[in-house]
Parts: sequence; structure tokens; C-alpha cells
Amino acid sequence: SIRLVVQSNFGCQAQKSVYLYVFPPLDKLFIPNAFTPDGDGLNDLFKPANIDGSTDYTLTIFNRWGEILFISHNPNAGWNGQYQGKNVQDGIYMFTVNFLYSDGQLYSEKGTVHILR
Repeated sequence: SIRLVVQSNFGCQAQKSVYLYVFPPLDKLFIPNAFTPDGDGLNDLFKPANIDGSTDYTLTIFNRWGEILFISHNPNAGWNGQYQGKNVQDGIYMFTVNFLYSDGQLYSEKGTVHILR
């Protein structure tokens, strides 16, 4: 929190406070290559990590035929390994993730993720 207090020659005061959020540079984007959506509360979602402060975010998951199984514009939301409310088969799925980080840099990654139940 930063606070500025000013005073006029006549003794009148005014103040303004703002919060300043400082995000470190994103040195290495961490995207897991596997997850276990089995409901045990551990590693149940697939999503990139440590990207607080990002905007213009899109995570897309595809099956082997290129069909979109999941899309999110919320960096805090991850894929739970389901499509239309049903668990997908264990296996390998493709993803793309695109976002603008707080340092002004645009990130675009694609790869695969393995579901293990």
C-alpha cells in the first residue's frame, strides 16, 4: 500500500492510498505434463502454474482429432479431465495456452498432457 499525504499552506490536508501489486518476471513458465483427476484433492486439475497477474488468458485442450474438449479464459480455472460432464479416457491430450503477463510479454505455448487415473 502506498499513501500520499499533502498539506496546503493553510493547513488543509488530503490523502490518497493505492495498492501496488508487483509481480516478478516470469522466468520459466511451468506447465505440468501429467495430472491425476481422481478426486483425491491432489493434482486433480491441469493448468499452468505461477502466472498470477496475467490477462488475455486462454487455455484450450484438444483430443487427438483436434476437437476442443475444454477452453478457459480464467487463469485460476483448470481442466478436470472431463468433456460434457464425463471423464475422458486416460491418455495424451494436446493443449495451447496464450496470455499476456504482467511484465507486458505475450506468452504462447503448446504441448501435451497425460491423464492418469
